[in-house]
Amino acid sequence: VAPVLTTLSMFDLNDLDAPPVSVAVMGRTNGMYATPENVYFASSNTGYGIDEFGEIVRNGFLDTDIHKLAISEDALEYRGSGTVEGSLGHDPERIAFRMSEYKDHLRVISSQGWGDRWGKLGDHRLTILGESEGNDLLLRTVSILPNAQRPDPIGKPGEQIHGVRFHGKRGYVVTFVRVDPLYALDLADPTDPSILGELEIEGFSDYLHPVGENLLIGIGMGAIADEETGNTWFQGVQVGLFDVSAPAAPVLLHMEQIGERGTSTSVMATHRAFTSVPGDPANGEPMRFTIPVSEHGPEDDILDPRPFHTYPWKSTGIVMFDVNESEGGLSTMELTGRANVASVDTVDPDYASFYQYPYEDHGRSAIYGDQVFHYFRGGLFMTEWAGNQFIAADNCPLCEPGQ
Repeated sequence: VAPVLTTLSMFDLNDLDAPPVSVAVMGRTNGMYATPENVYFASSNTGYGIDEFGEIVRNGFLDTDIHKLAISEDALEYRGSGTVEGSLGHDPERIAFRMSEYKDHLRVISSQGWGDRWGKLGDHRLTILGESEGNDLLLRTVSILPNAQRPDPIGKPGEQIHGVRFHGKRGYVVTFVRVDPLYALDLADPTDPSILGELEIEGFSDYLHPVGENLLIGIGMGAIADEETGNTWFQGVQVGLFDVSAPAAPVLLHMEQIGERGTSTSVMATHRAFTSVPGDPANGEPMRFTIPVSEHGPEDDILDPRPFHTYPWKSTGIVMFDVNESEGGLSTMELTGRANVASVDTVDPDYASFYQYPYEDHGRSAIYGDQVFHYFRGGLFMTEWAGNQFIAADNCPLCEPGQ
């Protein structure tokens, strides 16, 4: 296999003729995470061990190499490398959310993939890395969780990680196989992380979004467990608001299900499809957010009792939400508007597939004051906040359904 170099380059936008400043790391990269001060490259690979004859052999487990590069105004500096046991996955979008820097430490969530590497400590692990003292260019392991003193696993046997979000001194992890445990982690002391609490609900959250210090939005799918077959059937898109002010006991404040089985949102493929503007609780102004949705549902409003039944496509557009933060009171989330770019009533059946299965980059919104601008498949649309109808931009042939 030919050697691979991963190169990070910095360009001076005020002097485009100047040569870029570059630094390279040997090896491929699965994903990256960046702060204003540092960039981290992550690369998963099959780990090595020593066999009974003292030979170095592949052990079949996955490890992830992490390389740290510092950014300054006119230079890039290699700061060191370290290794965490397990994999961060293969989706660059999700890999970025599995890493977080806080006060000179990098927090990483990894999964063992296959085998039984960690035994009763479970399938998933938090590793906290920090630069070692001296000048050896190593990122040392400061702590791991679970561990011998704190053995409770992150996730139950067989559960996969769906959502990860770090927020200051806390971390949140969603695992799922039949129900959705939301785990709250205490990361205030990098030498002694711990699980603060957990909350189980039906379905799961793929994307987590903090609102202030005490609220968390979760976007994912509803699910129904089939006790007879042991299967779990995904249902419609699920949007939840959680109170994490007491992280030892997270509380679900509100859950909204959009559509039935077959409904999807591209937020589950990329966080860039989630659009929000902060609120001003002191002045009673809510936080606002929108998500794109391709909605499926019954044609005659009669639900099929079979949880595995997939419903036909009905419409594609955006859903708008207000989140009202309350200090000491009950925070709320309200679905305030829905606007469609196309529906089964406006699109020729020959073109329905363009809307029924939108690609992850086909729905992007911008909130400006009390207006929402939405891009979809080359078309630009506008609606008032909490509105129910889009207005297409002038001279926009791609805005017409079926084009």
